[in-house]
Amino acid sequence: MLKLYRRHLDTCKHKSKGAKYTKCSCPIWVDGMHEGKRSRYSLDMFNWEEASQKLLEITAGKTAKDSSINDAVDDFLKDCERRLHLHTFQKYRETLYALKRFCAGRSLTTVRVLDYAMLHAFVSTLTDAPSTVGKKIERLRTFIRHCHDMGWCESNPATKLKKPKVTNPPVVPFTDKQQKAILAAISKYPTANTLGYDNRARVLAFVLTLRYTALRISDVVRLSRDRVNNGRMLLRTTKTGVPVHLPLPPVLLERFHGSCIR
Repeated sequence: MLKLYRRHLDTCKHKSKGAKYTKCSCPIWVDGMHEGKRSRYSLDMFNWEEASQKLLEITAGKTAKDSSINDAVDDFLKDCERRLHLHTFQKYRETLYALKRFCAGRSLTTVRVLDYAMLHAFVSTLTDAPSTVGKKIERLRTFIRHCHDMGWCESNPATKLKKPKVTNPPVVPFTDKQQKAILAAISKYPTANTLGYDNRARVLAFVLTLRYTALRISDVVRLSRDRVNNGRMLLRTTKTGVPVHLPLPPVLLERFHGSCIR
């Protein structure tokens, strides 16, 4: 016969009272004979009533399909690696590895323990900017939806998580004085870099490209000459993959031809 008991954590002030004490919030385990075999494992639950209901389902042969958190994360990331851009995949991996560390530190092992309270507790440990936390909540929702689709949990409690309020400051362009200071600073660079090219010409072309195209720095540093034809630039942005077709002013075209952009 299977019985429930609390497996007290080292930090539990009731640890000395033994497994018979059940009025704390330590993980609930099951122990006893089931189907002719000795069974002893964690239910990954903390509520005694829910654990009692789960025990009834187990003894009635209604045990649901289960998965460990580590296996679920690995399975999800394998799928992400096949279909997502490397940069996006790395973001998912960063978020879910943090979730794995959070769960390991609290002796949480299976997906079904990831209810709203646990996910909310995990999000509360994030120290990122509000906008970044919002993105990580989106990734959690996608991961738990995958677990739900696989039958490892009955719902997606991550949909109840609320994103923090994001207040974006207005984007203020450089003043004429600041632009002049930026251009003047270019003359302070060495005339040649480690590759032997005219470093000042390269930096000037870089600054002017940012000025006249409003592209991201990550896109400009990857820019090559073959993207500029007939006075226009055509490329796909790194973040969105959306094609961008821009006309370029003569002052910038001159710098493209005079600099050492690869």
